[in-house]
Amino acid sequence: MSNIFITGVSSGVGRELAKKYVASGHKVWGIARRRPELQVLSEELGKNNFFYSVCDVSNQDEIENTKFEMDNNNFKPDIIILNAGINPEANKNSFTLDEIEGVIQTNYLGALRWIKIFIPFFLERKKGQFAAISSLNAYRGDSRWIGYSASKSALSRSFESLRGRYADKGIVFTTIHLGAVDTGMGANSSSPFKISPSKAAS
Repeated sequence: MSNIFITGVSSGVGRELAKKYVASGHKVWGIARRRPELQVLSEELGKNNFFYSVCDVSNQDEIENTKFEMDNNNFKPDIIILNAGINPEANKNSFTLDEIEGVIQTNYLGALRWIKIFIPFFLERKKGQFAAISSLNAYRGDSRWIGYSASKSALSRSFESLRGRYADKGIVFTTIHLGAVDTGMGANSSSPFKISPSKAAS
C-alpha cells in the first residue's frame, strides 16, 4: 500500500485517479480549489481512504498550509501526481497576458512548487516519484491555446531536466502526455481518439 498525493482531484482525470488508487487499496490525499466537490469525493471513497485539502496550486500560502495538514496527519507521500491544470483561453484573434500568466502559474509553476516542497523529503528517504500529467500540446502548439501549450511544453521539458539531475538520487520523474480527454476543455474535441477520464487515468 502506498500513499498517493494528487493535485486537481475535483473532476476529470484527477478524480478518476483518486478513485482507482483507493480501489486498489492505497491511501490518497487530494487537493482542489472547490470544497463541495472534495466533500462529495470524500463521502464516496471514505474518510479513512481519502483525505483532502482545499488548495489553489498558484497560492504558496495554501500549499504550505496543505503540507502542514499532511504532516499533522502523518501522511508521507510515496508518489506525487501533478495533475492540476486550467485553460481559460478561447479561440479568438487576441489574447491577454493576465490570462496566460494565470495558466503558467497553475499548470507549470503550480507543479514546480510541489516539487520544491517535497523534494527534500524524497532526498532524505532516497526514493519517491513525481508524475506530471502533461499533454500532446507539449510537442506542438495549438492556435486556440497559446498559454496552455506553452505551459505543458515547459512542464515536460522541466521534467526531462529534473529526471537527469536526480537520476542517481533514487527519485523518479515521470511525464504522461495525454491526448484529448472527454472532460473540461477536451469535451468539445472532435478527435476520433478522444478517451474517457477513466481510461486516461488507467
